[in-house]
Formats: sequence, structure tokens, C-alpha cells
Amino acid sequence: MADNPVYRLSIAIQAGIPAIWWGDSGIGKTAILSQVGPRLGFARTIVVSAAQLQAEDVSGLAMPDKDDGERLARRFDDLFLDAARHPCLVIVDEFTRAIDRATRNAFLRLFQEHSAGSLKLHPGTRKVALANPGSLDQDCRELPAALANRNYHETDKPSMADYLDYM
Repeated sequence: MADNPVYRLSIAIQAGIPAIWWGDSGIGKTAILSQVGPRLGFARTIVVSAAQLQAEDVSGLAMPDKDDGERLARRFDDLFLDAARHPCLVIVDEFTRAIDRATRNAFLRLFQEHSAGSLKLHPGTRKVALANPGSLDQDCRELPAALANRNYHETDKPSMADYLDYM
């Protein structure tokens, strides 16, 4: 059992250790972790795609404050509001394909400071990033050292038997 990457990731998730799961495209990382969340007792499993988000999608969109039009307030996506209100498993798919530095920095804050912009996540919310190796995906970007060094890394190259077991 301990030689199973899903088992090791489950332990990291339960321990509150942010993790990055490296593996080939199409091996089912997203589908597998989407099933792990409910089994570990999370109120909700949230999947976001780093490749499709801008920094303000993660950090909150600046909008005029409804009470004081001269001030700006941050408007957060309901997904991040849920992660702030309830223990959730946040899965950041296509992690190394984040569009630009600002977006990568927004995710850095999510993983390092347990917040989306100024919005603090629920203490029981956990985060896992999914990434494809750069050797297989030309659109991948290097992870900032501050992010790479503060996460548990799991690499998976499943055999056919493992793959069928996952599915």
C-alpha cells in the first residue's frame, strides 16, 4: 500500500502538507483525486485549472465597494469562498501551465499562505497541484523555487496494472 502514490498523497493531504503530483497527461490524476476528497471527508472537492485562470481569478477581482464607491473591494469566485467557509480539497490542475508570472504568484500565495488574495482559506482546506513533466508538455513553466521547495512532490509513472487499478 505504501508504494501507491495515491496512498502517499492521501497521507500528505490529511497531514495538511501541500502537494504536487507529477505524472503524464491522461493518467487520471484529476479523476482520482476528485474521488479521494469525499473519501477523506471533505465537504467539497474543488478543481481549478491554472492554465485557464488569471491572477485576479485567484486573488480576487478589484471592484468598487458597494458601501463606499471610492474604495475597492475584492470579489472572489464562489469556489474560493467555499474553500474559506468549509474544509475543502482544492485541486489545482495544469499547475505548471499557469499563464503568467502574476498567476503563478497568486497560486504561490494560495499554497504558501493558505489564502486566495486577502481571503483566508478554512483551516481544514487542503491543496494539491497536478503537473505534467516539462519533457512531455512544451507549455510547462518552471515552478518558482519558493513554491517547489515547500511542497511534497509525488511522481507517478503507473504501470498498466496500476492504471487499471486506479480506474
